[in-house]
Amino acid sequence: MKWKNLKIGPKLIIGFSIINIMALIIGLVGLNALNSIQKGTKKTEYAVLINNNVLQTRTHEKNYIINHDEVSLKHVDEIKKSVFNDIKNLQMTFKDQNKLNKIELIKQSADNYYNAFYEYVRLYKEDYTLNLQKAVKEGEKNLQIMDELKSSLNDKTLNNLKTNVESDIITQDIQVTTNIYDIQELFAEIRILSNNNLINHDAKTNEKIIGNLDKLFKIIDETKQLVKEKSNLEKLEKISSSVKNYKNAIKNLTDFIQLQNEQKNKMEASSKDFFVDTRKLMLEQKVEMYAIGTRAVSLIILFIILGILLGIFIATIITHSVRVGIQKSVAIANKISEGDLTVEVDDELIKQKDEIGMLSYALHNMVNKLKEIINDIVEGSENILAAGEQMSSTSQEMSQGATEQASSTEEVSSSMEEMVANIQQNTDNSQQTEKIAITSSEGMDKVKEAFDDSLISIREIADKISIIDEIAFQTNILALNAAVEAARAGEYGKGFAVVASEVRKLAERSKTAAQEIDVLSKSSLSVSEKSEDIMKKIIPEVDKTAKLVREITAASIEQNSGADQINNAIQQLNQVVQQNAAASEEIATGAEELSSQAQQLADIVSFFKVDNNKKTNHNKTKKSQRVNISHIDNKNKNLNLQKGVHLNMFENDQKDDEFERF
Repeated sequence: MKWKNLKIGPKLIIGFSIINIMALIIGLVGLNALNSIQKGTKKTEYAVLINNNVLQTRTHEKNYIINHDEVSLKHVDEIKKSVFNDIKNLQMTFKDQNKLNKIELIKQSADNYYNAFYEYVRLYKEDYTLNLQKAVKEGEKNLQIMDELKSSLNDKTLNNLKTNVESDIITQDIQVTTNIYDIQELFAEIRILSNNNLINHDAKTNEKIIGNLDKLFKIIDETKQLVKEKSNLEKLEKISSSVKNYKNAIKNLTDFIQLQNEQKNKMEASSKDFFVDTRKLMLEQKVEMYAIGTRAVSLIILFIILGILLGIFIATIITHSVRVGIQKSVAIANKISEGDLTVEVDDELIKQKDEIGMLSYALHNMVNKLKEIINDIVEGSENILAAGEQMSSTSQEMSQGATEQASSTEEVSSSMEEMVANIQQNTDNSQQTEKIAITSSEGMDKVKEAFDDSLISIREIADKISIIDEIAFQTNILALNAAVEAARAGEYGKGFAVVASEVRKLAERSKTAAQEIDVLSKSSLSVSEKSEDIMKKIIPEVDKTAKLVREITAASIEQNSGADQINNAIQQLNQVVQQNAAASEEIATGAEELSSQAQQLADIVSFFKVDNNKKTNHNKTKKSQRVNISHIDNKNKNLNLQKGVHLNMFENDQKDDEFERF
């Protein structure tokens, strides 16, 4: 896979991985160096410990040589264990045979040193101490014998002086005493020299001691020749024998000191070799550690430089690959932001498989999609603009029609309200008429009964002329009632009123012409029979009229109810028409706003350039002029609903009280 086809993530991972590998190598080199230095430091530490322990051993060695104490010897024993333990640990840290051989030499030097030291200790404890004690003992013995001999000679000299012994004998005793003092003084000097020699181990001092001992033996021999007394001779022999023993002890001590010196020289040589080998090993370790550190620092610096160079190289490559693509993408995005959709994305960028290629491909698709969207928006905005203008014109026409319809509906509503008022008035009148018809029907029934009675009366006139006046009076009353009922019946009761008037006249005439009744009774009977026939015809008509009036009343009530419903429906229709008119105006307003928004959208879209050297354009249309729609407001409107025929048949009617009710 080509580098440019790698995504930014893998590129960064590869770059940082290389840097991390370099850092890991640097770390490993550093760790290896630190490990080597740590091991070298450990080796040097063991060597230093060994060196310090040997120095401490030398210190305790000197203390032992001076003091011959067990504490120093114990310290030497403890340090010896530490030294050989450190040597063992030091051997375990090395794998180089040359270094192991050197450590073996150090171990051998340590063995030689400690063997010489313990040999020195053994010589001191076993031979030196014994001969030293012997020398001390012989020296004390000599001093004691010399004191006894001096005392004996002094006593003898005093006795000789008291007894006036010969002067030669006294002189001889004095000479012997002098020699004893010389022997004692010389022996004391020998002891001092011996003690100094035990400390200093000086060869000249040792020769001087031997010379003094020889001189001492010479004085002892001379003194023996001067002494005559057996006891004094025996004492001189003891002194001579003791001095010989002392001399032998001193000689042995000298030999032992020589051996000790040899052991000391071995210790010095071994310790020197030990120190030299240890120091050499320490210096070699320091050189090796310095070399390791120098090599590690060199490698670290080398890898750091390589890491920096690789990092710069990889960063440059990654930055270049990312920067170029991003710069081209930013340039494309800037052109898009400027409205230029004619920009073309580089094919090489699109073919890349990394994020830059994906971004370029996305920009390419975005440009194409934006072109499609902008073209669609332009086309859509033009369509919306045309549709908005059409809808605005239509909605204005609708609004105008709705306004006219609302005006017509108002007129219909007003007329309907007047018709409802007339129907209501007719209903009221029909109800009044129904009551009158019922009363007329009842009156006609009474008239029929009166006619029946009149007919019977006429038939009985012949027999009951005496009651004509009363009958005439009753007939007059009935005629009056009939006239009233006929007047109430209106046009329908006109004929009946005429009959009633005639009956009344007849009653009046019958009253005035009662005497003629008998003459005219037959004629009256004929007339009454005719009247009965007429009444039989009139009464069903009156009943039929009352029934028809009731039906008219019921129909008027239903018509009134229907008219109310129609009026309510027309009122609701009027409100709907008003709402439609308002909605039409809002639609017209919305259509104009839609046209304005479409125009604005077209203006906005004209910012984009979708063809070379050509920007989106559109035809600006004039906004449709709004039609002012007048609303028909029927709020707080008082209509005159009382335009029907109002029949009030009871107004100012005082004659009803004249009727007598049965």
